[in-house]
Amino acid sequence: MHKYSNWSIEIKNIYDDYPELKVVFTGSSMLEIFNTRTDLSRRAVIYHMQGLFFREFLAIKTGHEFPILILEDLLQNHVALSREVLKKVKPLEHFAAYLNHGYFPFFQEVPALYHQRLEEVVNMTLEIELPLLRNVDISYISKLKHLLHIISESVPFIPNVSKLSERIGINRNTLVSYLFFLQEAHLT
Repeated sequence: MHKYSNWSIEIKNIYDDYPELKVVFTGSSMLEIFNTRTDLSRRAVIYHMQGLFFREFLAIKTGHEFPILILEDLLQNHVALSREVLKKVKPLEHFAAYLNHGYFPFFQEVPALYHQRLEEVVNMTLEIELPLLRNVDISYISKLKHLLHIISESVPFIPNVSKLSERIGINRNTLVSYLFFLQEAHLT
């Protein structure tokens, strides 16, 4: 939807012209949706759809639904609750798969291509959306990829901006902006 020019203005007009109509729209580009806030302010509620929880992944893989638990119930009834789960499924048998390829539901489409699809999403955000929507200089994309690589190997990560900027070869202020853009695009 975000490739269609003026889509947010048209949704705003539909909302204004047909107040009884309920409109739901989606987009894969968080940056583009953020850009449309002025057109859709006071009209749209923006929800961020995060990836799957392990419980949701298990439901998809095994067909067994598991209730959401509150911490107090878990602390007080952990033995009984774990027995109920184990009657249906052995969760640890699926946990490595969840960590490897279970966060995004496109693991169901072609499981062998999960990592390739994930890489395509990251590359699209870095190579197309950031230059187009945040005016990131295209020559800095390799530095952003290097930054993401450093972050991914350093979890938990508390950035030392001065050391990071020196390590990837960009000035401190640019790095701070780029860290914000990566967070805004939900890459960090």
